[in-house]
Amino acid sequence: MLVAEERKPKEEMTAEEAVRNLQSGLEQEASWGFLYRKLRGAVFSVLHDKCKDPSLADDLTEDVFAALPESIKRYDPDRSALSTWLCRGALNKLYDYWRRAEVEGRRALSYCETHPEKDTSPEALLRARLATERFWRCWNELPVHEKVIYHMHKVEGIPLPVLAAEFEIQLRRLKHYVAWANKRMRAAYQRLYPGSDHRECREE
Repeated sequence: MLVAEERKPKEEMTAEEAVRNLQSGLEQEASWGFLYRKLRGAVFSVLHDKCKDPSLADDLTEDVFAALPESIKRYDPDRSALSTWLCRGALNKLYDYWRRAEVEGRRALSYCETHPEKDTSPEALLRARLATERFWRCWNELPVHEKVIYHMHKVEGIPLPVLAAEFEIQLRRLKHYVAWANKRMRAAYQRLYPGSDHRECREE
């Protein structure tokens, strides 16, 4: 009786082979998928340990790996391990977010001074002041990354495609940020000012 020879599963590639493939343009999808499965957890953990925000850590992790086919061309295996290089790049993205958040926070504080109301009657000024105070109090409830994007897009009027290029992240992810920020702003307004019209919280 003949017994069929058992076939051994093909060995999975190594990290070194995956890096070489990506750098040379070979087996892009398989190589990227291998590195994603192998290193995503480490990158997320480093980001989460630093920022304590799982949503932001997850988004930045996805951005790191989305850019990997291009960024890997700058990786030198003789200088550092791949995991170290990826985590360092992820932290740099996080620090960039924090720097932008600090800048946007300062812009937010001075926004009212640079945008005076057209109607200068006491009643109009009082309404404007109340609406503005409520708006910024609700805005301050947002996570830092949504706070930055929401202010730049909704208040300063910068188009999302421009922000996507500046932040080097996908346009659909920015739209996700804005949608969630709108929901959080409405929820914050309803919680802080029950019975009021939450549309007052929208910056014109």
